[in-house]
Amino acid sequence: MILLAALSMFWLEIEPTGHGVGDDKRVVLIAADPEYRSEQAMPQLARIFARHGFQCTVLFAQDPAGTVNPTHTGLVPGLSKLENADLCVLMARFQHWADRDMRHFAKYVAAGKPLIALRTSTHAFAYPADSQSEFKSWSWDQPDGGFGRRVLGETWVAHWGRHGAEGTRATPVGDHPVLRGVGPIEVSTDAYEAHPPASAQVLLRGANMAGLAAGSPLVNDPKRGPMPVAWIPAVRARVLTTTMGSSRDLLDANFRRLLLNAAAWAVGRTANGKEDVGLVGDYRPSEWCFGKHRVGVPVADH
Repeated sequence: MILLAALSMFWLEIEPTGHGVGDDKRVVLIAADPEYRSEQAMPQLARIFARHGFQCTVLFAQDPAGTVNPTHTGLVPGLSKLENADLCVLMARFQHWADRDMRHFAKYVAAGKPLIALRTSTHAFAYPADSQSEFKSWSWDQPDGGFGRRVLGETWVAHWGRHGAEGTRATPVGDHPVLRGVGPIEVSTDAYEAHPPASAQVLLRGANMAGLAAGSPLVNDPKRGPMPVAWIPAVRARVLTTTMGSSRDLLDANFRRLLLNAAAWAVGRTANGKEDVGLVGDYRPSEWCFGKHRVGVPVADH
């Protein structure tokens, strides 16, 4: 009990503030990327989920001293929380956790439990060529694409838009519960080149915008037509992958609705497309960029 109390300072517990599609369901959100400010996005997303009954735990990339540090790729305290989770929301990039920690995540994935993967999670893991880890095959650059391609439907390929200069306008495709009430999404992150398998169900296709601001005109370049930016891989039943997901992407209400709908669908519930997806509190995400994270902010202040 003393150990658990001491460790609680290393992750964020967000209790339900209302009732709805997430009643009695537990979500673990993992913020472990150095560029797109997942350490800001995941707590906000958790608070939106909590409004609808989800019990949320946010885990952060940290340095060995226990300070939130998005640039540290080897430590995310609290991965054992996945043992009792009904859903995992992942945003990670080039991680290589110790095998004892990675086993918690691998066990979750092997059990076929629900997963929502954002942006850089297509290349969530990276192991050096001489690694002796039992999870080396999860690396994004393996011949089969590692975890990204095997589980999410794609690994890292390339930027499709001009990174940092072109945003994405994403348009819903077809009819699926995850798309209920979701209109076009405009975000400042560029589309990734992505080729999910033919068996995947594409939910959104994204075209490059000639600017980062909402309302920017589309780029007129037939060589860079729309790319899938959200899909459900056929290899697993309750997985959704999207190449959107920065802290500023959450400023788009349709993107927030997509994620709430996806969370409901993933745990076997159905959102009606009218739930409140308003931002919680004074959410002012910083611009996403490498090296621009807020230094020294304790877990409790996220």
